[in-house]
Amino acid sequence: LSSSILQHQQQQELFQFRDGNDHQGEATLEDIQMGIDDGELSPNCLVYVSDQWMTLDQAKKKNTANTDSKQEEEEDQQQQEEAVLEKNHISTLSSSISQQQQQQDLFQFRDGN
Repeated sequence: LSSSILQHQQQQELFQFRDGNDHQGEATLEDIQMGIDDGELSPNCLVYVSDQWMTLDQAKKKNTANTDSKQEEEEDQQQQEEAVLEKNHISTLSSSISQQQQQQDLFQFRDGN
């Protein structure tokens, strides 16, 4: 996936948040930030990421690291798939060339050349 698609997915992902004992819910990191900026949430608001509660800044860093890691894994998988396809293509070409060589040898044998 491209970086922009991953960023879009990151923006759409919902995270649990809590602010004190009375205010909690789910929102994107961007919406939580807007809530803090607008004064609806306090700067002490906590976000649940990777099985732990953390500040919004920590959550953003953690989520970015997770997104980068996912992107690297997807790129590695794509490279592996491309390598397999290339190997299969080379094998097919090699087989085709071998068949062509056998046919050429057979024709040369028949023609006596």
